[in-house]
Amino acid sequence: MAHIRELEAEPNKPVSRQHVVSQVLLRRFAAPGRGSTGNLVSWLDLHHPERHCKDKGTKALGFERDFVAFASGSLEELWNATEQRMGEAFAVLDDPAALGDREVAGTLRDTVALHFIRSLRFREVHDKAWKETYDAGLRRLLGEDRSRLDAAAVAECGIYPGTQAAAEYFARRFMETSQHLVDSGAVLRTAIEERFHRAREILAPHSVNVLVAAEGEFLIGDSPAITFAYTNVPTQGVFGVPLGNAHTAVLPVGPQHLIAIGGPTSEVRRIPRDEVDALNTVQIQAAVRHVYFRPGSSLPRFVRTVCAFGKRQPLPRIPSRR
Repeated sequence: MAHIRELEAEPNKPVSRQHVVSQVLLRRFAAPGRGSTGNLVSWLDLHHPERHCKDKGTKALGFERDFVAFASGSLEELWNATEQRMGEAFAVLDDPAALGDREVAGTLRDTVALHFIRSLRFREVHDKAWKETYDAGLRRLLGEDRSRLDAAAVAECGIYPGTQAAAEYFARRFMETSQHLVDSGAVLRTAIEERFHRAREILAPHSVNVLVAAEGEFLIGDSPAITFAYTNVPTQGVFGVPLGNAHTAVLPVGPQHLIAIGGPTSEVRRIPRDEVDALNTVQIQAAVRHVYFRPGSSLPRFVRTVCAFGKRQPLPRIPSRR
């Protein structure tokens, strides 16, 4: 609550168009478009993958209006502190020695943390968690904490909630303050900032690896930082696990490059086509609505195949944090 009050006092500098995929990152997938003098990025809507592939500039892609509605100005400043460093770090991705540089490695880890937290999937998890918390709170007030609810109702209105309907009414009133903070975006705002700093802490001790596509190329989804946890069987595992439980976290950073956090040492490693395809499949399956790629690539057909058949391939064994 103290931090929410601090944010309420900040100057009103709302930012409506909030990128969940950094423009710095999207520009890595850009190329001259058909009939255009500027660089564009191709994209597909996963809800309608059969539709014609479209090209747009990076400003028109990868954003969500009012993704965080509360104190968005200061949150954008927080993201900018990392995004302003991305370009220099991306420029040395092919240099194994550069990955050992403290500043470069720190920026790349922060880039993964940023895109893991500032994501549509994170907001989905947050919203689901609040719904569960709200429902559990109502059950407690109507059950084990009923005496507390009755006392609050009498103190506020001088009325004892003798019926179930009356008790449910006062229980919802009791939860109104918390619900208001959620509806305003304040709870999401503080959760995102807190989890971003926590994600940075989790990733900070681990090495940074770059996987280079020897054949084919990478695409990027609208929730692009993805965690993997492996079973005891090589190449078998799950994606989308909590960051603290993950063996590795990955993020595509261009058609030829993907960052992987983990492993005993930093390395630049070329990977074959089947591993590129597996990583692209996970990007598609983890995305909420859109995927982006280089104009002129053969990826639209691949995306449509994954969408149509739910294609699943073994996860590549990429450098692990454990």
